[in-house]
Amino acid sequence: MLSVWAVSGTVKAIPVADDINTLHSEPSLLIVRMALPVFALLFVLVHAPHIGDAPDVVKRYWDELVRRVYELMKDGERVVLMADANAHLFAEDGPEAVHAQFFRNALEDLMLSPNTAREALDTFWTHDEHSVPDDY
Repeated sequence: MLSVWAVSGTVKAIPVADDINTLHSEPSLLIVRMALPVFALLFVLVHAPHIGDAPDVVKRYWDELVRRVYELMKDGERVVLMADANAHLFAEDGPEAVHAQFFRNALEDLMLSPNTAREALDTFWTHDEHSVPDDY
């Protein structure tokens, strides 16, 4: 059986349906809050504009995403960003670099870094009998 649970310190919490709420939903952006007694997570699922899209479209997308996240985020809430950013994060030239810069700007505006996934996995895992592998 698969279950979802969260741990903060020595406190374990198992979310129920009322703990999980969809705050925003559209084809390219889904924002869901999981509020537990031990902490709250704001899941932001993103499908960014494609590489062929104009830079102004891409910039507007990321700017709107940052604005919407800050509009919905509560004090002390952790953000878990899961993105198909359509960007090579460290691209230095070409259209990939333009997309990457807008993506990096959004990460910075949200005070996130590519390394935050490890911290989230250390806290949140989906199998009661497993822990996060050390080599993840």
